[in-house]
Amino acid sequence: MVSHHWTSSIAAVFNGVIFLSVPILTALAIRGWTRRWRQELPRWRSTLGLASMVVTLLTWFGLAILALLALMDVNTSFYSTDWVGPIALIAIAGTSLAFALRGASRIEAIVAGLLMVAAWLTSVVS
Repeated sequence: MVSHHWTSSIAAVFNGVIFLSVPILTALAIRGWTRRWRQELPRWRSTLGLASMVVTLLTWFGLAILALLALMDVNTSFYSTDWVGPIALIAIAGTSLAFALRGASRIEAIVAGLLMVAAWLTSVVS
């Protein structure tokens, strides 16, 4: 049997890795998109790819703000756990838009989006 202490420690490390990797992967995807794919992709694909990265960053900022408020013991009564599902769906929509990209930017944006969905679905901010 695994003790509760180890389980919570593993969850904390997992959440920390997700929390740090999402903006890093998104920044790498944006960098690759601006260096190569912005000029080579058709305008509509480039716009969808950029929208994917913006949605991923916005959902990350939302989770980061809630986590910081919880750490500072600020009242987060405005936040309802009913929001997790719709926000996760927005993150899934943003992830699906990343298929418009090409190369490493596509992979980085998709992985960042999937990690963001996992972060929202496993978040317990009270």
